[in-house]
Amino acid sequence: MKPAPLTVRLYWTAYTVWHARLERALPYWPERKLRALQDSRVRAIVRHAYRTVPFYREQMDRLGVLPGDVRCADDLARLPVVTIDDYARDPDDFLSAAYRGAKTFQAFTSGTSGHARVIHFNSASLFQSLAARRRRHIVVSTFVGRSRRYSEMMAASAATLSVRLREFYEMNSAFPRAVDLRRTHMLSFGHPDEKIAELNSAKPEVFGGYGSFIGLLYRWAWQHDLPIHRPKLVHYGGDCMSEQDRAIIERHFGVPVHSSYQSTEAMAIAYQCELLGGFHIEMDQTAVRVVDRNGKPVGPGGTGEIFVSNLTNRATVLLNFRLGDIVTLGREPCPCGRTLPTIQRIDGRADDVVVHPDGHLMHSMIAIGKIQFVPGVLQLQLVQEELRSFLVRYVLRRGADASEVERSLDAKLRETYGAGIDARIERVEFIPPEPSGKVKLVSSRCMPSSPDEVSAGGEGRSE
Repeated sequence: MKPAPLTVRLYWTAYTVWHARLERALPYWPERKLRALQDSRVRAIVRHAYRTVPFYREQMDRLGVLPGDVRCADDLARLPVVTIDDYARDPDDFLSAAYRGAKTFQAFTSGTSGHARVIHFNSASLFQSLAARRRRHIVVSTFVGRSRRYSEMMAASAATLSVRLREFYEMNSAFPRAVDLRRTHMLSFGHPDEKIAELNSAKPEVFGGYGSFIGLLYRWAWQHDLPIHRPKLVHYGGDCMSEQDRAIIERHFGVPVHSSYQSTEAMAIAYQCELLGGFHIEMDQTAVRVVDRNGKPVGPGGTGEIFVSNLTNRATVLLNFRLGDIVTLGREPCPCGRTLPTIQRIDGRADDVVVHPDGHLMHSMIAIGKIQFVPGVLQLQLVQEELRSFLVRYVLRRGADASEVERSLDAKLRETYGAGIDARIERVEFIPPEPSGKVKLVSSRCMPSSPDEVSAGGEGRSE
């Protein structure tokens, strides 16, 4: 990616600074003022959707809903629910006519649904999201002791969204290096001993990335009595960290653990404050609905399924989008003083780490990387049954050739894990969700019991 012209970079820098000017105060605004801001953005995005997005124009006409009928966030319930299946079947139906053929940022995602999909973002929405990140950086600075030039290491794949977004911001804006963070990256792939050594060498003040991978490293160090760097803060997002791993990091190693809640569809949903309790909903960026099994909204303290509406993205418009997560809303205002409503608990991703036959550990996003975008696949799931035995379940896209799809899946699987593996490809009508409501993208029944066993490429512990 080449840097944009200086005039463009200066424009987006000024745009971001302008939007960030209120970030210190906005989370403490009176609820009435926050609701007014959210509702104005709801009205604007619904008008845009009706005018330029085929799906919403057709569905709103069918339901007899006009843009003027949606006056506030609660009225989003009048719009049709959008599922991952709906979007995966026809992504172009959700792309605004104003951005067809235009240059957009393309985010590739499959989440834990197994559906490979592309979501387009217009530049303004991404820089609004960047500005809103300041509220999270303010929280991080309370642990680090300063807001500028602290060191951060991110554990992620080279193609993960956070890395690609970082490159986009660097190429399209011109923030002075003096106010930027000092970032390094760690690939979430390899033996824990190697990754721990990499972390110990870098010694970042903040260590972030996938919760499952960070938890794995600290659990491994604890189990094997290994020295491991203790940053001032561990931050995770993108998937879950188990309560056991969080307890090890916080209690045994004495490192506070901070988290945020986001999805590719909504970018920013909620974040933890410095009290590390519930998640403050970023209601100016995303409208959230939580409903019970009967589709009725739940109140404070209630548990239900979450539906999100991205209020800033004008390219791919997703309103009333069903994420598939189960959350519990907070009962009381947070003692930190922020007036943003809270989510007390999130039942999010819980993907497994896969053991490569050569002994390396692979985060699920890397483990499935080469097979998830095979043409003709609507949904898939990877199961590692034994060290060299893999099962791929897939749902065939309408009109696709099953034999060609299966040949491609087998080839990509062997390209990733070696020609000598035992590969089974199984076509299914659907992939059932876990009890949490999520479809697990990757599942592994094979974990190493010791560093020596992994290094030797042994059979590992099978459960």
